[in-house]
Amino acid sequence: MSWHPKSAEYLKTLVSHTDDVLAMTTLNDGSGSQKLVTSSKDRTVRIWDIETGDVMNTIPMYNQKIFSLVQLPGKNGLLAISSGNMIKFYNPVNSQFEKALQGHSKTIYTMCSLPNGNIVSAGEDRYIKLWNVKTGNMIRSFIGHEDFVRCLKLNSQNKLVSASDDKTVRVWDLKTGEEID
Repeated sequence: MSWHPKSAEYLKTLVSHTDDVLAMTTLNDGSGSQKLVTSSKDRTVRIWDIETGDVMNTIPMYNQKIFSLVQLPGKNGLLAISSGNMIKFYNPVNSQFEKALQGHSKTIYTMCSLPNGNIVSAGEDRYIKLWNVKTGNMIRSFIGHEDFVRCLKLNSQNKLVSASDDKTVRVWDLKTGEEID
């Protein structure tokens, strides 16, 4: 479904997935048109034209459910897609996967892109990982949660906030990896 940004008037329902929709993000690929990216239990990622409601591209993810999608900063529209215990980078301009990061031992449920172009990921293995996207190297792990990590957000003070099935919300210093009291 989509709504008018000022009046909140209902505009349309986007229909194409064949199972539950798990994640979505907006996409700026430099073309000027508004796009939405969704993932589903049907093991596909779809790129939509928000204005028309048409599916512009369907990306098969084969045996993986995609729980998290984020666009990296910049005009190239590069998408980070969690695929099992990996992060795959998809370029919607040329419809190609460019690289993958592997370091989690279990399914990734959430990711957050950072203003500097790096990315943070977390999930079933309880670890939060900070990645340098350019080099593909993991910078550090944030350790403290005792159950699945479901959500990551960057707050206005540039601190990482995580929420977990361990019934806690934690705040982290990105530079040190330490939990903030």
